[in-house]
Amino acid sequence: MAATIQRAPGPARSPGLVRGDIQERPPGSVIEIPSRYRAFYGVTHQWALNEATAALTAGQQNVPDSVQLDAKLDFYALARVIIWSPRATGGQGKIQLYRDREQLFAGAGGGNESVGRYLSSLGVFQYPQYLSAPLPIRGRSTFKGVAGDFQTVAAALTIRMLHYGYVALRDPVVEHRWYAERVPASYMADFTAEGPLAAPIGANKTVPLSVPIDPDGDFEVRKIVIVSDGEAKIQIKNADTRAEWFHKPVHVWLLGGTTIDADPPSGAWPFLLPDETPEFIKARGALVVTAQDLSGLSNRLQVIFEGDKLKPAQGLAVSP
Repeated sequence: MAATIQRAPGPARSPGLVRGDIQERPPGSVIEIPSRYRAFYGVTHQWALNEATAALTAGQQNVPDSVQLDAKLDFYALARVIIWSPRATGGQGKIQLYRDREQLFAGAGGGNESVGRYLSSLGVFQYPQYLSAPLPIRGRSTFKGVAGDFQTVAAALTIRMLHYGYVALRDPVVEHRWYAERVPASYMADFTAEGPLAAPIGANKTVPLSVPIDPDGDFEVRKIVIVSDGEAKIQIKNADTRAEWFHKPVHVWLLGGTTIDADPPSGAWPFLLPDETPEFIKARGALVVTAQDLSGLSNRLQVIFEGDKLKPAQGLAVSP
């Protein structure tokens, strides 16, 4: 679904009914963004230290991790990505997914619910697996992952999995709007000595940082680049709507993050938000990034938001 409609300049006109809204095109405006009723969202399953479900011990199987969906939100998964440790052999672990009682992967384990797909058969690290159609998880549903260690040589296993797509809302997350110009732009949450906090993230610390948006145009996030010294988790919140991107903080490797000196680095394989749901932040608004160090050491981290600045026609103020 196209995110915008672009037309050549012409006489002002009414674009017609958009979920109850009729709006004339301001003079000089050629880019129309219809009202949007979908918001980017991600849901995680985690078997890891200090999470609700602990990492698997050697040979452990049939270990569930469940997410109860908010009663007011229908979630539609468009893609998934998974990471594991140890990296060399952990892909031999297996996982089965359940939507309430419905089993989503082929496999029958004779009572072992973790018999499903090898972790390595799913989207991994910087290479998400895109679904052929949205997977709906209705409000109040239980979305469950069941994991097991099936490594040839049994070993402890850490697993983190992100399902991402959108939630469908009754009220628009973006009202019908018009613009004159779309230009590339980027903003950054800089957790380094040169950033606003004048320091990296302390060992095992959690630090919030606000990223203000310029007053001359609204901003749409279309991709994210993340680099750091070591492992970390982040949560991202739109300060205007107070909506968080994920149901729990997410490991940066699940968002295409890499170490600063990785080859290839995150910048070569950025995390792409779905075309249906670029994140929209109003001019003078802000994104708030809360970062948590997992490395146990001082951790330099940059979260870079890339996308488009949307500018109104000359002489017109940015819509409130």
